[in-house]
Amino acid sequence: MKILIAYATKHGTTEDCAKILASHLRNHEVTVLRVGKGGDDIPCVDDYDIVIFGSHIRMTKIDKALGEYLNNNQEMLISKRCAYFLCCGFIDCFEDYLYKNIPESLIENAEAVACFGGRLDKSRAKGMDRFIISAVRSEILGGGADGRQRDDLSLPTIMEVNISQFADVILGR
Repeated sequence: MKILIAYATKHGTTEDCAKILASHLRNHEVTVLRVGKGGDDIPCVDDYDIVIFGSHIRMTKIDKALGEYLNNNQEMLISKRCAYFLCCGFIDCFEDYLYKNIPESLIENAEAVACFGGRLDKSRAKGMDRFIISAVRSEILGGGADGRQRDDLSLPTIMEVNISQFADVILGR
């Protein structure tokens, strides 16, 4: 089976997830391609048996170029085997992010949709992103007003079990 994993990433988490996903699909012909800002254009999806799209979430939105591609190619993508994953630190918001950013017709026809989690790694960020990540990490780890770690929060992480389950669905297991 020929599989395309087309992903957009801001700080590398989505790239890491795309590579982990590819490792679960290793017995097939898998192309992993960064698209959007800093990446390539999406190749002809007709050349693939299934196309998997992945994006980071930043300020509640997926990568702009990838979002435009999905919106502008809905009719063609509905007729293809497609799957979608998002990388976000706030997994409880996943469904909201999904429906806000990916056309409902694509979600309804998807082979699979999943949240792969996220990371708050300020070493991969610059400028305002670095400041925001530091503030969120500080709040979670105990830099809040009372200086104690919040028991109701934990640092986001990549959820490898979700990636494995997603791959199983793609492979029909």
